[in-house]
Amino acid sequence: MERKRLIRFVCILVSNGTILFFALRLLRALGAANASEAHFDMTVGAVASSACLIGFVAEINLHRWAKVINVAIPMAVGIFMASAVMWLPAVSNDGDRYEAAYGFLIYATIPLFFALANFLAYRLTNTAKDAVTNSQV
Repeated sequence: MERKRLIRFVCILVSNGTILFFALRLLRALGAANASEAHFDMTVGAVASSACLIGFVAEINLHRWAKVINVAIPMAVGIFMASAVMWLPAVSNDGDRYEAAYGFLIYATIPLFFALANFLAYRLTNTAKDAVTNSQV
């Protein structure tokens, strides 16, 4: 494995691995208050963990769409977490729902940083061979 591809793979491993770790915890739905919340947690966890695994496999197999999925996964997670400011106070009755929503907004910067890091990893490690392959498609 050449050095540029190894750097790109490590970036993807860190970002998708972190998201996969938390998605698998969400998949277990340990903190769910009722059955509908548990189903929602399990659904979000299943979608996020399968997307991370697809991103890993796509990068290992050098698929053309690996860049799209490996940048879109952390971007989608970050946008979903940031949107909690809008929907969390409306669906929760807890006393700290507003503080929790702003906590999600602050924590949303982490997956957005991962999306930027993955984008830059693909952009900066793009070789001439990759550019020719992508232009022919």
